[in-house]
Amino acid sequence: MDTSVNEFKQQSAIIHSQGVNCSRRQGTGTSTAKSRKTVDTNNAENQRLSQELVVTRKELSEANRRIWYIKTEAKRINLIIYNLGQRDPPLPTLKEEVLLYLNTRISSLELHRSEVKDVFRMRSGAILLKLQCADTRNFILKSGRAFRNDGVFMTPDYTLEERNARSHLKIVMNQPIEEGKPVRLRGTKLFVDGTLLVYDEESKKVKEVTRNNVTTPRSPRGRSDSQSSMDSASSAQTVVNAAITAEIHQELNSQTSATEVSAGQSGLNPRPARKADQMISPEERNRLNNRSQRPQREPIWKAHENRGGPRYDTPQCQKRQKHSRLLQDQLSGPNQRPV
Repeated sequence: MDTSVNEFKQQSAIIHSQGVNCSRRQGTGTSTAKSRKTVDTNNAENQRLSQELVVTRKELSEANRRIWYIKTEAKRINLIIYNLGQRDPPLPTLKEEVLLYLNTRISSLELHRSEVKDVFRMRSGAILLKLQCADTRNFILKSGRAFRNDGVFMTPDYTLEERNARSHLKIVMNQPIEEGKPVRLRGTKLFVDGTLLVYDEESKKVKEVTRNNVTTPRSPRGRSDSQSSMDSASSAQTVVNAAITAEIHQELNSQTSATEVSAGQSGLNPRPARKADQMISPEERNRLNNRSQRPQREPIWKAHENRGGPRYDTPQCQKRQKHSRLLQDQLSGPNQRPV
């Protein structure tokens, strides 16, 4: 009897331990399922946050682009006028006063009300003029000599960083001016006797920029050096092409005449003229041969610039010139060659 009781106790203990192990396994499985569910939830949340981060970065880049536009591009059409007092008697609006003054002092300028976005007087007393076109602003800035007798001067609307750089460069340029060296401050660049100086934002110091053959920029008639070099290169290429064309026509004429002479001496009928030769008259052939000797006409836009007119090398003006040339070609019709 005692033996059976002991065996029963042992079997009960074994069953109890197996039950405990089974419950532990069930608890582990339940916790594993919960962990997997938590991991899946976290992955979905991370994916959602990643998508939101991409959208936020796009919005931030767009905001930075707008800030940059407001700081730089929007200021390209602004003009600040200093020491321009009120007329006596005063005009009804400040816009009319500014328009009358500019049109009176600059003879080649015809500024209308529609070309002015806004104009107002700042706290310092200077006048901020917002124009519709940057070319008009640049033309007014280049005509600064017309306002010297009145004590009025104009500057572009520089950004805060540009004003900070110019203030440091102005401090540096005082000593070269006292020494009698040629000094020129253009935007955020200072040219001192052929040396270029700029202000470095990181080091907060004025540094010298090393370049080969640094000279003070003097663009003729307000045009860039690259544009002037392109014009000279294009004119030189035109002369070379004309000379090559004349040489080719001269060689063709000499070959044709030599063939006709040899055919006449041999008693044979001369070779009939080619179709290309029939299409070109002697007057046209002489004109082609003498094309390289004719003086090159000055372009209309360059002659207009010489008279003090606005610049015609902007993309908008070039587009209008191309459109006008197409219209002229359509109106004139195809070129008729004499037969």
